Formats: sequence, C-alpha cells, structure tokens
Amino acid sequence: MGRPIRGVYYQADNPPANIQTPYFTHIYYAFLNPDARTFEFNIDRATASALRGFTDTIHEKNPPIKTLFSVGGAKAGSEIFASMASNPNSRRSFISSAIKVARDLNFDGVDFDWEHPATPTDMNNLGILLAEWREAVNQEARSTRDNSNIREFFFLLLYREVFYKAKNQEIYRKNRATNTPTIVGL
Repeated sequence: MGRPIRGVYYQADNPPANIQTPYFTHIYYAFLNPDARTFEFNIDRATASALRGFTDTIHEKNPPIKTLFSVGGAKAGSEIFASMASNPNSRRSFISSAIKVARDLNFDGVDFDWEHPATPTDMNNLGILLAEWREAVNQEARSTRDNSNIREFFFLLLYREVFYKAKNQEIYRKNRATNTPTIVGL
C-alpha cells in the first residue's frame, strides 16, 4: 500500500507561501469550474498568473508535494456535470480543457468532485466520462512524450469519492463486472 494522502483545500484568499507544506502530500486548489455551456475552463490572464504562482510556490517549497485543481464541489451543483457527462462532445471539451489547464498551469492532477450523481444514468455517464478521461490523459502523454506523472495524474483524478445512494450499489457491481471504471474513495 502507498503512503497515506494528507491533503488540504486551498482557497485564494490565503497566500500560498503561508501553507505549511511539510504537513501535506497534496494541496487542492478550490475550485475551478467549467463554463456551463461549453464545459471548458475559461481562465483569464490574472487567474492563470495566480494559479501558476500557486503551483510554483508550492512546488518550490516542497518539491514532492502534489498540486491539484478541484472541479465541482457542493456549490457547483450536479446539473452541470450531469449535462456534460451525457454528451460525447461535451465530455471531450471538458476533458481536453481540464488536461490543458493541468499541464499549462503546472498542476499534478485534477480533483473531480461531482456532488452528486443522482440517477443510474448519471452513474453510467460518469463511468464513460472517466474511461474517456483516462484514455485522453494517456494519449496526451504519448503525444507529448511527457508521461513523467501520468499515472499519478490519473490516480489523483480518481481520488475523490463520488457519493451515490446505497440503493443503487448494483451499478458499482455491474461496472466492476464489465471492467468499466468505477468510483472508489481512496
């Protein structure tokens, strides 16, 4: 078993230099969310500069620490992710935009926090999204020849536990039986 994850959510109102990085293995930048129509991350120059400052400061203070940007959260709601995950073109836009943000701004991964898939269809679409996301991350690593942290990237992508009511646990078993990606809380 790997080392335990000791993570903390970071909010922009606290300078990253103030974070006591020796206490953590992972720092989650909370939150970046995609546009509700395009499902892409629209990050202006000032925000991009602040995000690069965040990742650079954290990596400089404690090189082994992993930085992730968190997507979703309770305030984002479920509808945007249900809509995005239900359409192949929307999934593709979201996935490519998330990978681009992570690579361009020096994040080590993405913390995907969909609260909460509400239906069996949502859960099925989430499995499709994660399978396509894994393939896109692997393809991006092959095309850029940068797979230095690709396993870590996708592991961290799957790190978040996505809540789903117990009455629908059969979906987990079906996905497991067909080797379709499932959500696990690590």
